[in-house]
Amino acid sequence: MADAQDRSQQKAPIRTADPKIEEGSVPIDGRPLPFRRAGTGPSVLLLHSATATSDAKWDELLRRLGKRYTTVSVTTGDLAAASGTSGEGSASAMAKVVVALSRSLQLERPFLVGGGAGAVVAYAVGRGEPSSVRGLMLLDTLVPGIAPWKAEGPGAAWTMEASLNASHNVPNETPLVVALGQKSPHAAQIANHAVALRAHGWSRVDTALMRMAGNDLVVEQVGPVGTLVERHAR
Repeated sequence: MADAQDRSQQKAPIRTADPKIEEGSVPIDGRPLPFRRAGTGPSVLLLHSATATSDAKWDELLRRLGKRYTTVSVTTGDLAAASGTSGEGSASAMAKVVVALSRSLQLERPFLVGGGAGAVVAYAVGRGEPSSVRGLMLLDTLVPGIAPWKAEGPGAAWTMEASLNASHNVPNETPLVVALGQKSPHAAQIANHAVALRAHGWSRVDTALMRMAGNDLVVEQVGPVGTLVERHAR
């Protein structure tokens, strides 16, 4: 309750006109990392998988958040390429790229929003470099290695990352939001997942369930996702 009151007392950045999306690239250990950016203000960093449908919706979220924040968007595929890894199962390597990107773009403690694989990467950043971010929002997935997550289906690719997460119990005051769709197969487990996250050291855990949504919140409910980010990214 205290965390919620603290956030409610903070003033949200003033909303401005629709920002222009700019494209750029930064070198990470000699490898180019493309990114998209919009707006000015406190920084928000979006991490997501790339498909024709999802790219358009994440751009919509980028524009919306760009009215209040310096918002940067990168794909997990580009993060994997910049890290020199195959991608899935290497969230910790991609997390180092995220931190390097933030420093290169002079993003001061960005609020990370990760969808799917991007959520796993965002968690790895918060676990390994908590002072580099001011908060995390994880969409569409439970954290690998944290109960009641199971190594099955798409989650089976994250067994190495799950082992790192399960063994990490260091106290962490970074705000962490887990958001799922009410139609997600994990929706009924979200409260227990929050309890398990707190047991692993995360003291400021919040959850959200979105109506009429399944496993791709930004594609299905981009407006409510934008509202949720604005509520927590102050």
